[in-house]
Amino acid sequence: MGRGVLSNPYKGVRGMRYQFMKDHMPDELRRMDEADETGAYLRDVERRYLARIGQLYPILLEECGATEELKRRDYGEFMRAMSRAEARTSEIAFHEVIEAL
Repeated sequence: MGRGVLSNPYKGVRGMRYQFMKDHMPDELRRMDEADETGAYLRDVERRYLARIGQLYPILLEECGATEELKRRDYGEFMRAMSRAEARTSEIAFHEVIEAL
């Protein structure tokens, strides 16, 4: 039998999705855990999350103005724009993948 829904043995992206399911989809999580499907499912969630990050990041870098021209002109502002792009990328991917019902 699986680990059970009482604890969260996962870390990172897998742990965040596990916790979300534990909080919002306990019956589905219990079913997956009992069928020993949880690990494979969470690996796929992590793969989808990282793929989404890879899709979003270049778009959001541009939207946030983190260009090579800005990097040459004002490196500090370039780093702030990169930081904004990273935060937005993570937030969007989190909502789209981790918090998906």
